[in-house]
Parts: sequence; structure tokens; C-alpha cells
Amino acid sequence: MLEFVPMDETEFQAYLALAIPDYAAGNVEAGNWRSDEAEEKARKTYDELLPDGVDTANNSIFTIVDAESRSKVGMIWFVVKMRPSGGSAFLCDFRIDEAHRRKGYGRRSLLHFEDELRKRGISRIALHVFGKNTPARSLYESLGYAITNIHMAKELNAPRS
Repeated sequence: MLEFVPMDETEFQAYLALAIPDYAAGNVEAGNWRSDEAEEKARKTYDELLPDGVDTANNSIFTIVDAESRSKVGMIWFVVKMRPSGGSAFLCDFRIDEAHRRKGYGRRSLLHFEDELRKRGISRIALHVFGKNTPARSLYESLGYAITNIHMAKELNAPRS
């Protein structure tokens, strides 16, 4: 069994130290940003999305804990929006720590997430995943997530195929 424990400030700062460079690298790899500007843009994005850190309104940021071993295995950050037609959640970030990957924590965490959202009356989850993140895409697809948009690009300076 897993638990979502509200992230404290120390955990949040450790998360940012990993997340900002990862987000920058993902955007460089996707061709969205130049490498010389990526870290600054990523930091600015996080500052805008989470101006009050873990206390930012309408954001939920949790450490994922294995209830049996009491081990911290990852984190999850999401935003819930309530509308007259029902609630929806956007999964902003989800990570299983490297040492705990390939042990079922990702799948179990997402299923726990879905259960928690259902209890809140949330009927839809959306997320973004970089196209080259094959392991994450495979996990999401295996749990029934469907592609809703596809952005494509072509590098014109690359050799023709």
C-alpha cells in the first residue's frame, strides 16, 4: 500500500534541485529551448507555477511513501480544477526515485492517485509527457491514458532520410 504524504519544505527544495534541470533537459531534447537558456527558463516556469512553493493554492505536492517499509519512493504533483461539468486534474509531475523503479511503484502510485481523485469527484486526468520519454508513455498507455494532442517537428539541418 502507498501513501501520499504532503511534501515538506526540505523535500520540496530537494525535488526542485532535480526537477528544474530535468525539465530543462527535456525541453532541450524536444527542441523547444536552446541549452544556453534552458535552465533559466525552467526555473522561471517553476517560479510561475509554484510562487508559494508547496503552499501554492490549488496545487497538491506529495511524497509517495511505501506504507509497509516507510520508504520514500517518489513524488507526485497535481492541480485540480472544479467545473460545473465535473472536476479534472492535471498531473504536473510524477517521479519514482531511480532506486525504486521497475518495482511496480509507478503503476501502483498512479492507481492510488486515480482512487484518491475519484473520492474527490474528479472524473478526468490530463498530463504532458515528452515524446521521447518512452518508459513513461508506455506506463500511461498501459493504464488507459490516451493521446489527445501530438506536436511534431522536423530539424531542417538534419540529413535527409
